[in-house]
Amino acid sequence: PGDFFVHDSFGFCEFVGVDNSVKNEEKLCLRFADGLIKIHVSSISDLSFYGDKTKNKKLSFLSKKGVWKRIKKRHIESAGDIAFSLFSKQEQRKKIKKEPLKIDAELDKMFSSFFKHKETKDQERAIKDVCRDLTQNHPTTRLLCGDVGFGKTEVALRAVFVCCYNNKKTIVVAPTKILSKQLFDEFSLRLASFGFKVTSSLSAFLSEKNDVLISTHKVLNSNEALRSCSFFVVDEEHRFGVNQKEKIVSVNPFSDILYMSATPLPRSLQLAISKQRNITQINTPPLSKKQTLTRIYYYNKNLVLEIINNEIKRRGQVFFVDNSVYNVKKAYSFILEAFPFLRVSFLHSKQDDGEIIKTMALFRNKKIDVLVSTTIIESGIDVGSANTIIINNADCFGLSQLYQLRGRVGRGSVQAHAFLLVSKKNHSTATPRLSSLMKNQSLGSGYNVAVDDLNIRGAGAVFGLKQSGSSAVGFEYYSKLVALAIKNNSGNKDEKTKISLHPGSVPGLFSPSSAERVSIYCYISSCNSVDELDLYYKNYKSIMKSSSLSFKSLIFNRQIELLTLNSSISEVCFSSGFLSILINKVSFYFSSSLPKRLNSFLNKNKYPFSFSEHNKTLKFKLKISIEDCYILLLNFLKEKHV
Repeated sequence: PGDFFVHDSFGFCEFVGVDNSVKNEEKLCLRFADGLIKIHVSSISDLSFYGDKTKNKKLSFLSKKGVWKRIKKRHIESAGDIAFSLFSKQEQRKKIKKEPLKIDAELDKMFSSFFKHKETKDQERAIKDVCRDLTQNHPTTRLLCGDVGFGKTEVALRAVFVCCYNNKKTIVVAPTKILSKQLFDEFSLRLASFGFKVTSSLSAFLSEKNDVLISTHKVLNSNEALRSCSFFVVDEEHRFGVNQKEKIVSVNPFSDILYMSATPLPRSLQLAISKQRNITQINTPPLSKKQTLTRIYYYNKNLVLEIINNEIKRRGQVFFVDNSVYNVKKAYSFILEAFPFLRVSFLHSKQDDGEIIKTMALFRNKKIDVLVSTTIIESGIDVGSANTIIINNADCFGLSQLYQLRGRVGRGSVQAHAFLLVSKKNHSTATPRLSSLMKNQSLGSGYNVAVDDLNIRGAGAVFGLKQSGSSAVGFEYYSKLVALAIKNNSGNKDEKTKISLHPGSVPGLFSPSSAERVSIYCYISSCNSVDELDLYYKNYKSIMKSSSLSFKSLIFNRQIELLTLNSSISEVCFSSGFLSILINKVSFYFSSSLPKRLNSFLNKNKYPFSFSEHNKTLKFKLKISIEDCYILLLNFLKEKHV
């Protein structure tokens, strides 16, 4: 309650709670500027999250429907422009033919045996997804979204290995020299055993027999290098500009591309959500990994000294991050003076590349106790013995930056801590960012942080070249409009069946909390798998030892929705002990075989029925109980998809 939503038909509203005054029926109460409406939980998909109560959004007027219609129309047009551009680009890419790579299972098994850890289930799935992309006969683009330390690099390594034994070249691009050096060391170590060469030199990659180039963004200036390789891996892709990434495709349209990030750039996430790019998420953490405990404090010198002292006592290392070179030098002097017996060093982008790499190597080899740095250490740095990070002036950093910085600690099995220090004057504007970071402390929450980032900043145009109006209606609703426009562009407009059976609800005995029941309604409404819903219902029955008609109806209504989507069945309704099934003869999906199959099914199972034809509608009607009604419909629909 108190959160703002966008209702597809009425506009901006505030959710005020659940009304369950009618037995076995629940309704969501939505407040508008001039009144309150109640919608059945089965219509929860009409709502899109806009923001929490801190947004202070103006509510729509129910009496002024034209105002919302104009706003909606404007954003439908904007989404349509984006969809057309997206759709045409994707379709062009699918038409390009490339040589599919061959998978050698024995070689892959041998290579994977050198991995020091046990792959998580999500990691295994990601490896299959990425390697399968390489075997396609058209170029593919995939976004690999996984929290820091969840094993994205290993997924990339497996795919790069496949390219190597297929005699194809790979370029791995990282945003910083530090991360590039770290990746170079790791790829060289793993691939050298199989005779494959990794280089960090562009000239060596072009002139000698090298299989893999690990580089920073500088490689994007070399069209010759871009054209010579068949696979691009872009690590920490949120750090690269849209034009930089577009250049890869424009120079070498035949290449497969893998983008990796814990907090994808808003445009990338929008593409993924809009089904215009393949996305794989790694949500399961390594077995020994613990979440990083995050705390927010006002800046205090004594607190800083205490935090450093506590980490040194347990023989760990500390990152201290600030937002400017001047602040870094000031903090370095302060910490060095307070701890003359500690090895303290600093790092910032104005130093020479050699000096940066040398300092980072010393820190990684435990020759430095406290490293004072700018955000240069933000991307992908892996130092297992560093388990405390202090981020000073945290209110000056973006949400993705804060999330990435927090990810520099907690790479091993030791409990890690992140301290966000803010100034008393300026922190109020940073409240949504800091709140998101506190809310998303659990392992694998990078995807949620990225979505929060979209809602806070606005998605921007899908190509990142201009601002779209997505922030005006909320990212979730705007994404729905884009996805709908894409379907319309591709000629795949959805035809939904009107379902008027038993309304359905979650019994209070199963979930006494209204907030929990609403989350169950959300889950069921958004679930797109009949099998997943079957499993969910089975688990419910095992807990409750029985099944109520209201909950059964909730699950079965959604399954019938899914099974009749894009069919010519226009409506199924139950009234006064009769089930009616209506078939639309002018539907795009109509086939004369459907009424024949339904007729045969009813006769075979000895259901007496009447049949009639009204204009362009065929109607089957039979007397039946509501329980048998669900059995009949699901058996028929599952037997052979309509």
